[in-house]
Amino acid sequence: GGAAVGDMVVENDAFVWNKEFFGLILKAVRTVGYLTSQPNSVVASPASASTYHSVYGTGWHFHRWLGDAYGNASTRLGDAPFFRTLNDSLTAAGAQGIMDVTGGKTWVELLEEYLEATMLSGMGVPQGPTSFSTYDFPSFIRGINVLANYPAKREGVDYPWPVNLSGTDPSAPFQTRTDTGLIGPSGIRIFDVTSDGTDLGLDVMVSTSIGPFSMLATGPVRIVVVRVN
Repeated sequence: GGAAVGDMVVENDAFVWNKEFFGLILKAVRTVGYLTSQPNSVVASPASASTYHSVYGTGWHFHRWLGDAYGNASTRLGDAPFFRTLNDSLTAAGAQGIMDVTGGKTWVELLEEYLEATMLSGMGVPQGPTSFSTYDFPSFIRGINVLANYPAKREGVDYPWPVNLSGTDPSAPFQTRTDTGLIGPSGIRIFDVTSDGTDLGLDVMVSTSIGPFSMLATGPVRIVVVRVN
C-alpha cells in the first residue's frame, strides 16, 4: 500500500495501517511533536520544550527535506547516493557533513531553505528548487491526527502550526501585536498573516535576549518571508 513511486504522500496514504507502515506513522507523529512545540530545535530538545518534542522527530523531518531538496528523492531510490555519502565514514559528522554534502551551503542558508520549504508545503503554489517533493505534510499529517487523535495537535490549525493563530482561524490579519516566546538552537517560530490589500506592507521588529534556560538559542535570529498570492 501507500503512495506509488514518484507520487507525493497525502492524507489517504495515512490510512494504510499495516506493520510496514507503522514506522512512517511514528515519524509523522514525532514531526507533530516537534513543530507544535515551542521552543523547538532541529539539533536538540531544548529545556522547557514539550514532552513530545524529540530529535527523532526533528531529525527525520529535516533529513526528509534534505533528501528531497538535495537527493532527488521523488525518483525511485534517487536519494540513496546522497544519504550514503552523508553517512560515509569519510564524511564529517553532524552539521559540517551536511554542509559539505549539500555543496558547501552554510548552516544558516540551509535552515532558511528548510524553513521556506516548510512554509510552502501543501500551499498549492510553486515550491521552488529546494522544496519537499515526497510529502504533502499538511494533508498527510491531517490523516495522522484523524487516526491517532494525537494530543500535541492544535485543533483546527494545520502543519506547520503558526504560533500566532488560535482556535480554528487558518490565518491572522495584519495588525499591531506583540508575540514573545523561546526559541531553541536552529529552532523556528512560524507566523501566518493575511493582508487585506489596502496598506503598503508589514513592519516586523525583533528583539532577542539570552534566557535563563539551557540549550536555548544564543545566536542571531533570521526572518524568512514567504509570500503567497
